[in-house]
Amino acid sequence: MRLDREGNQSVYGDLLAEYVQADGTSRILGQANGLAVYTPNNTRTFRMPLNIPPDLDIRAGVVKVFYRDKPDKGSKVLAQTQLKVP
Repeated sequence: MRLDREGNQSVYGDLLAEYVQADGTSRILGQANGLAVYTPNNTRTFRMPLNIPPDLDIRAGVVKVFYRDKPDKGSKVLAQTQLKVP
């Protein structure tokens, strides 16, 4: 995964991967707290292992990934993406 930073300030937050089933129910697959992209760097590449239970077929839903401000900053979503697993 690649985090891109724009502007003249570093960015610091938490990453969350969530699986959402067709019926709307969800479960957390992975989380990494305290990820930063410091100036002068514009990008950071990061790998986050996912905890996928053996009985879960993630092809039946979507995986959503969120990068959020720290809770003391309001947990605002800074970036997000959605993946459909083939």
